[in-house]
Amino acid sequence: MTLQLSLVPIVFLLGAGQGAFLALMLFTRRSDCREANVYLGALALLFTVALMDFFCDLTGLTTQYPVIQTVTWPREFFFGPLLYFYTRELTQPGAAPLQGRQWLHFLPGFVHVALSWLMALLSPERQAAIFHGLEGLSAPDHQFARLFNDIEPPVSMAHVIVYLVMALIRVRQHRSRVAQHFSYTEQVNLTWLRNLLAGLMVVYVCWLVDEFLSEGAEWLADVLGLSIVVLIYAMAYRGLQQPAIFGRQPVAPAADTEPVAEAAPAPKAKYQNSSLSPELSGALLAQLQHHMQQEKPYLDNTLSLPELAASVGLSVNHLSQCINEQLQQNFFDFVNGYRIEAAKSCLLDGERQRDTILTVAMDSGFNSKSAFYSAFKKHTGMTPSQFRRQHP
Repeated sequence: MTLQLSLVPIVFLLGAGQGAFLALMLFTRRSDCREANVYLGALALLFTVALMDFFCDLTGLTTQYPVIQTVTWPREFFFGPLLYFYTRELTQPGAAPLQGRQWLHFLPGFVHVALSWLMALLSPERQAAIFHGLEGLSAPDHQFARLFNDIEPPVSMAHVIVYLVMALIRVRQHRSRVAQHFSYTEQVNLTWLRNLLAGLMVVYVCWLVDEFLSEGAEWLADVLGLSIVVLIYAMAYRGLQQPAIFGRQPVAPAADTEPVAEAAPAPKAKYQNSSLSPELSGALLAQLQHHMQQEKPYLDNTLSLPELAASVGLSVNHLSQCINEQLQQNFFDFVNGYRIEAAKSCLLDGERQRDTILTVAMDSGFNSKSAFYSAFKKHTGMTPSQFRRQHP
């Protein structure tokens, strides 16, 4: 048991090292996700500081040098805004760099730093007394103790949870937008980010319990620290792999159309100012369907709305409006419908009976077997294997 407990601070130290290395990688990495990487790198640094705080607590360094807690304590109000702006960078087409009043999101964090670091001017004994809320404090020290022990924890927790909810809403809106722009979901639907945000929500619930459970919560502090280690490794693995989804500069819409909205509104509301008449929309649909049948662009497993629009000779907005209004479909379902028909032909081809389901999926334009199964069942109501057995 003693050996297991002694390993916990070592794990925290290793996790902190990983977090620092991840932050360095993200800050120096050149990619299309430069702004997102900066936010994620700052988050990794915050988690590194948190793990070092846990490490110092477990090894007794905080008790010996109270200034460590004084310096590392003011970080909680930065987690929420950084998570939110990281999510925004990945999900909002053409998101503008942080500027103007957006910096007010970080004001509580800077105020927290200023107030906390004032305590560094006090003696180590007074700092320790303030953090432990000891009796007999002077009036100024008592106000510091009340601020950091009674007011700051619930306020900072509520602050983080609000930003987590805002980030989750953005991810949900993004998943709707993806279906209007891409014919695939791998690396663009941000399932990993949704899971990361949900994991962070669990971490903060544990933190909430740890803060307000007066006795028997020593093990919970270890669980909280270990969960942060897991999140750092998850961020390292997935964050560095995440490509840019939408370009930083948005495509300028035509003068007679509206830009893509945050959420997907009803087609009539979305295109009410468009000059594309129902008659012209029907003609464009016929042109589009002929192009799909003859050129088979759906076999490109990374086909996107702008790429198809360019190949057909239409604007992105007109192509999207044509698919949405005429077929009552989004781009994802429209393209995958052609892929499913191509797959059905392969499955019915007597000369291809020996082909595996994965081979059929790839030859039909899908990126993975799981995506193929999901789309096939959605369009036909059965799996590819069931379809093949029913059509020997």
